[in-house]
Amino acid sequence: MDLHKLEDLKAMVQTDEDFGGIWKYFFDNFGEKPEFVSTGKPANETMQMYLEPILEDICKRIVNREVMIAQLILSEVPGHNFFHGPCLTDAGIAVIIYFDDVKMGMMSLTPGLGSGMVHYARFTALPVANKGAIIVQTKNNTSH
Repeated sequence: MDLHKLEDLKAMVQTDEDFGGIWKYFFDNFGEKPEFVSTGKPANETMQMYLEPILEDICKRIVNREVMIAQLILSEVPGHNFFHGPCLTDAGIAVIIYFDDVKMGMMSLTPGLGSGMVHYARFTALPVANKGAIIVQTKNNTSH
Protein backbone atom coordinates (compact mmCIF):
# COMPACT_ATOMS: atom_id res chain seq x y z
CA MET A 1 0.00 0.00 0.00
CA ASP A 2 1.54 3.28 -1.16
CA LEU A 3 0.43 5.83 1.43
CA HIS A 4 2.52 8.48 -0.37
CA LYS A 5 -0.46 8.76 -2.74
CA LEU A 6 -2.23 10.49 0.14
CA GLU A 7 -0.11 13.55 -0.74
CA ASP A 8 -1.55 13.47 -4.25
CA LEU A 9 -5.04 13.15 -2.81
CA LYS A 10 -4.38 16.09 -0.48
CA ALA A 11 -3.31 18.26 -3.42
CA MET A 12 -6.42 17.22 -5.36
CA VAL A 13 -8.71 18.04 -2.43
CA GLN A 14 -7.20 21.51 -2.25
CA THR A 15 -7.33 22.46 -5.93
CA ASP A 16 -9.12 20.10 -8.34
CA GLU A 17 -12.53 21.10 -9.67
CA ASP A 18 -13.55 17.59 -10.75
CA PHE A 19 -15.04 16.49 -7.44
CA GLY A 20 -16.16 13.13 -8.84
CA GLY A 21 -12.60 12.51 -10.06
CA ILE A 22 -11.22 13.16 -6.59
CA TRP A 23 -13.57 10.56 -5.11
CA LYS A 24 -12.70 8.08 -7.85
CA TYR A 25 -9.00 8.54 -7.02
CA PHE A 26 -9.71 7.98 -3.32
CA PHE A 27 -11.69 4.79 -3.87
CA ASP A 28 -9.37 3.42 -6.58
CA ASN A 29 -6.24 3.92 -4.46
CA PHE A 30 -7.48 3.64 -0.88
CA GLY A 31 -11.14 3.23 0.03
CA GLU A 32 -11.71 -0.16 -1.53
CA LYS A 33 -8.41 -1.72 -0.45
CA PRO A 34 -8.44 -3.91 2.68
CA GLU A 35 -4.77 -3.12 3.39
CA PHE A 36 -5.67 0.59 3.54
CA VAL A 37 -8.61 0.01 5.85
CA SER A 38 -6.35 -1.99 8.17
CA THR A 39 -3.91 0.94 8.48
CA GLY A 40 -6.56 3.09 10.11
CA LYS A 41 -7.44 3.38 13.75
CA PRO A 42 -10.58 4.87 15.30
CA ALA A 43 -10.37 8.65 15.37
CA ASN A 44 -10.39 10.35 18.73
CA GLU A 45 -13.62 11.76 20.11
CA THR A 46 -12.44 15.35 19.67
CA MET A 47 -12.13 14.89 15.89
CA GLN A 48 -15.53 13.17 15.78
CA MET A 49 -17.10 16.11 17.61
CA TYR A 50 -15.27 18.57 15.33
CA LEU A 51 -16.38 17.00 12.04
CA GLU A 52 -19.96 15.92 12.85
CA PRO A 53 -21.44 19.45 12.92
CA ILE A 54 -19.61 20.27 9.69
CA LEU A 55 -21.14 17.21 8.02
CA GLU A 56 -24.53 18.11 9.40
CA ASP A 57 -24.28 21.67 8.08
CA ILE A 58 -23.14 20.58 4.62
CA CYS A 59 -25.92 17.98 4.36
CA LYS A 60 -28.44 20.62 5.44
CA ARG A 61 -27.21 22.96 2.68
CA ILE A 62 -27.39 20.20 0.07
CA VAL A 63 -30.91 18.95 0.84
CA ASN A 64 -32.27 22.30 2.10
CA ARG A 65 -33.64 20.97 5.40
CA GLU A 66 -32.48 19.92 8.84
CA VAL A 67 -30.47 16.69 8.72
CA MET A 68 -29.82 14.26 11.53
CA ILE A 69 -26.44 12.53 11.70
CA ALA A 70 -27.01 9.04 13.00
CA GLN A 71 -23.53 7.57 13.01
CA LEU A 72 -20.09 8.71 11.87
CA ILE A 73 -17.49 5.95 11.76
CA LEU A 74 -14.31 8.00 11.51
CA SER A 75 -10.84 6.48 11.07
CA GLU A 76 -7.44 8.13 11.21
CA VAL A 77 -4.39 7.10 9.21
CA PRO A 78 -1.63 7.61 11.80
CA GLY A 79 1.17 9.95 10.81
CA HIS A 80 -0.68 11.42 7.81
CA ASN A 81 -3.19 13.86 9.40
CA PHE A 82 -5.84 12.05 7.33
CA PHE A 83 -9.32 11.08 8.49
CA HIS A 84 -12.03 9.25 6.55
CA GLY A 85 -15.21 7.33 7.04
CA PRO A 86 -18.88 6.78 6.29
CA CYS A 87 -21.76 8.48 8.01
CA LEU A 88 -25.43 7.58 8.16
CA THR A 89 -27.88 10.48 7.93
CA ASP A 90 -31.59 10.80 7.37
CA ALA A 91 -30.69 12.38 3.99
CA GLY A 92 -28.63 9.42 2.78
CA ILE A 93 -25.20 7.92 3.19
CA ALA A 94 -22.30 10.34 3.46
CA VAL A 95 -18.57 9.70 3.24
CA ILE A 96 -15.92 12.14 4.44
CA ILE A 97 -12.22 12.59 3.72
CA TYR A 98 -10.36 15.24 5.71
CA PHE A 99 -6.75 16.42 5.99
CA ASP A 100 -6.29 18.06 9.37
CA ASP A 101 -2.92 19.66 8.56
CA VAL A 102 -4.46 21.80 5.79
CA LYS A 103 -7.93 21.92 7.45
CA MET A 104 -9.59 20.81 4.19
CA GLY A 105 -11.79 17.93 3.26
CA MET A 106 -14.58 16.65 1.07
CA MET A 107 -17.87 14.96 1.58
CA SER A 108 -20.10 12.94 -0.70
CA LEU A 109 -23.79 12.35 -0.05
CA THR A 110 -25.79 9.66 -1.81
CA PRO A 111 -29.47 10.46 -1.15
CA GLY A 112 -30.92 7.01 -1.74
CA LEU A 113 -30.35 3.70 -3.41
CA GLY A 114 -31.05 3.82 -7.10
CA SER A 115 -31.26 7.61 -7.29
CA GLY A 116 -28.10 7.82 -9.44
CA MET A 117 -27.22 11.13 -7.80
CA VAL A 118 -24.20 11.87 -5.65
CA HIS A 119 -23.75 15.30 -4.09
CA TYR A 120 -20.18 16.47 -3.49
CA ALA A 121 -18.87 19.23 -1.26
CA ARG A 122 -15.40 20.52 -0.48
CA PHE A 123 -14.90 22.37 2.78
CA THR A 124 -12.32 24.29 4.69
CA ALA A 125 -12.65 24.06 8.45
CA LEU A 126 -11.01 26.73 10.56
CA PRO A 127 -11.48 26.40 14.31
CA VAL A 128 -12.92 29.45 16.01
CA ALA A 129 -13.17 29.62 19.82
CA ASN A 130 -15.87 27.11 20.75
CA LYS A 131 -17.30 27.14 17.21
CA GLY A 132 -16.44 25.69 13.84
CA ALA A 133 -16.23 27.96 10.82
CA ILE A 134 -16.58 26.37 7.42
CA ILE A 135 -16.38 27.41 3.83
CA VAL A 136 -18.19 25.05 1.49
CA GLN A 137 -17.98 24.50 -2.26
CA THR A 138 -20.62 22.10 -3.55
CA LYS A 139 -21.30 20.35 -6.81
CA ASN A 140 -23.95 17.86 -7.83
CA ASN A 141 -23.04 15.11 -10.26
CA THR A 142 -24.55 11.80 -11.22
CA SER A 143 -22.67 8.83 -9.88
CA HIS A 144 -20.57 6.62 -12.11
